[in-house]
Amino acid sequence: MSSDMRVHSWSCSYYLDLEKQWVSGKLTLTPHSLKFIVEKTEEVLVGLPLSSIIEIRKESSLFIFGAITVLEK
Repeated sequence: MSSDMRVHSWSCSYYLDLEKQWVSGKLTLTPHSLKFIVEKTEEVLVGLPLSSIIEIRKESSLFIFGAITVLEK
């Protein structure tokens, strides 16, 4: 099974704290990882192996939209 095969993906935005801006892209679940891929450049901005994830929480943000928090070992 290829590690690049998508199980599911969601359109979303990722906040770059140092640059104080939102980046549009896709949150992608593969059999081995969770990745955020930038829409314009297709750069993998965040890639976490599933084995390092201990919790994923749906949360409220200070804005109108929902947010998720991914906790790692």
